[in-house]
Amino acid sequence: MSIGQRIQVERATPVLSVLLLGVAAASAPLLVDSSSVFTWALACVLFVAAVFVACRLGRRMTALAAASRAEIQGESDERSDQLEVRNQTFERLGVELFPIFVRHIEHFRTLAEHGVTHLSGIFSQLSAIQIGPRHLSNLQFQGPMSQVLGSVREGLEDLSGGLLACSKHDFMQRKRDILEIDSLQTKMVDSYSTVE
Repeated sequence: MSIGQRIQVERATPVLSVLLLGVAAASAPLLVDSSSVFTWALACVLFVAAVFVACRLGRRMTALAAASRAEIQGESDERSDQLEVRNQTFERLGVELFPIFVRHIEHFRTLAEHGVTHLSGIFSQLSAIQIGPRHLSNLQFQGPMSQVLGSVREGLEDLSGGLLACSKHDFMQRKRDILEIDSLQTKMVDSYSTVE
């Protein structure tokens, strides 16, 4: 049963009750003495009074039904507005966050490519040293090897330092982005509250 039908049934029930009570009150004197004009007049007055009260009650119930329909419609509109605001917020959030994620992924991919390029260069130097002439003395071999190992260590330190700096920078950027989004949401909620 819909809300409108339920309101109509709830409105009709008291009106019918008053009319039935009026008919019962009007027929009671007629059951006692149906030949007297006074009892017929009393029955008519009671019936007219019941109809009058039923009409007044019907108008009042109609006004209450209209008010409750308006309230239900207002709540429904408010819910749909809130849902629309949430959908718009999530869409904007997705639109704003997607480029940030793409930028971070691209940055980490670039860092990984540079790290792989640097390490492949170092490993090619290592293999060149190992394939080199066998007649190098132990001291001659010790110098380039320590230099290559130092270069490897330096490259790894640069890579880890760059990753840490990048992670810190990215973390701070994400924090700023989240704070901006949070302030936008707060502004939207405040503006929505002022509209209410």
